[in-house]
Order: sequence, then C-alpha cells, then structure tokens
Amino acid sequence: MTPEEKMVVDFLTQSLALNFEVLDTIEGQKTPDFITTHGGERYLLELKSSFESDEAVKAKKLASEQGEIYQKHEVIQPTNKNSRNFNNAYKQLKNRKESESAKYCLYIINLTNTDGSYQEQTVFANLLGAANVLTDGDCSTCLYYHESEFYKRRDLIDGAVIVKRDSNPILILNDYSENYAALKENSFTSLFGEVCDPLVMEQSPGIISIREGIDRKDRAALRSYLERKYAFEFAIEVPFQNIQTSAIL
Repeated sequence: MTPEEKMVVDFLTQSLALNFEVLDTIEGQKTPDFITTHGGERYLLELKSSFESDEAVKAKKLASEQGEIYQKHEVIQPTNKNSRNFNNAYKQLKNRKESESAKYCLYIINLTNTDGSYQEQTVFANLLGAANVLTDGDCSTCLYYHESEFYKRRDLIDGAVIVKRDSNPILILNDYSENYAALKENSFTSLFGEVCDPLVMEQSPGIISIREGIDRKDRAALRSYLERKYAFEFAIEVPFQNIQTSAIL
C-alpha cells in the first residue's frame, strides 16, 4: 500500500467505520485498489487522485518568496485528465467485479493534494456533465449538459466518493446505474454525512437537467431543448470562472 493509499484508507476508516482490504495484483491485469463489505454486500473501489499543476505550485512558491498575492483563474468544465482517470478506473473495476463477487463499484477521488474547490467542481462537471447556464430567470446549474462519465459508465459505476482535506467524505450517486435505488436506500449510503443524489438535486431551485438523447456538442439543440422544457426565453451556457486568491505574508 502506498503512503497515499494508506492516508485515504485511514481517513475513510475513521470517517465511515469500514474495513478496507487491499486487493492483490494480478500480473498483466489492471487491478482496483480496495474492497470493503457492509450490510452483507461487497463494494469494489478504485482510487484516483488530483494534484495541483507544477505551474501552480511554482507560482505559489514564487508569490511566497516575494511576499505577493497569488491568484489563479480557471474555467470550470469537464477535463480530459479527469476523463482519463475515470476511464482507467472503469477498466480496473471491470476486471475484478465478477471475481470478487462485488455488488457495487465506486470511484474514490482524492483531492487532498489540491486547493479543493476548482478540482471538486471539475469532478462534478465530468461525473454529472454539470454546466453553468444563464437563463432569463437566473443562472442555473444544468446536470447532464455535457457528456457525463456516470452515463457513459452506467453499466458498472454506481457512484463516487470524494475525499477532501478537513472535510467529511462525500458520496455521489449515479442515478443512471441499475443499482441506484438499492444503493440509495442501503446502510452503506447512510454512513455518509453528505450524499449527492442527482434526482434530489433537480428538485432544488437553480438546478435543471438535460436527460434526452441530444448530441452534447450541439449547443443550439441543447439551448432549444432547455428553452422548451423550462419555458425559458433563453438558455445559454456561460463558462464559470473559479478564482483562487491567497495572500502570502
């Protein structure tokens, strides 16, 4: 077990009171990291991490040395890096679900090596296809506006666990998984203090969604669909800017 894996396992063990077993690797096969059992069901998990870019680390160090303010502007949107991580995790979980008799498969996303905010929002953008949409009513979060990793991997992936610094783990349910209803109601989910359920989120003000088979690259079709569904006069994606500022004294 690597130091990073041990840190995440220790954190989840303390937070959720679960025992995690590290899976033995099989030569020539990509292997997921952990399995745990709760309520008589087995949960297979693969850990992926995000790190701050080398450029950001260098910029923070330079600002610290010069006593200046470090500021970073980034657009919140799905990232290719996240997509690659989830694709690799999917393959690893698929390799062992049957042989490990696992009922559920989950991603673990470690954000403890980042500032948290930007990376967490891009994870939501990838998993749930989330986008910022300006309408005549207000600015709304639109689920499944972009191509969604949860939808693409609905045959296997039941959810994701986000691990952040100084915060309880967050469980995000994949409402497109055939196990969605069972996972939502079982005792494993009740261990989490924060659960993100897309179907519940959609009932909140400022949350909308696109669940039809529309080409996610056809912005005109997406706009037309939202305008019809919600009787908006207009619905335009507006890339959301994340601004991180820190004063180094």
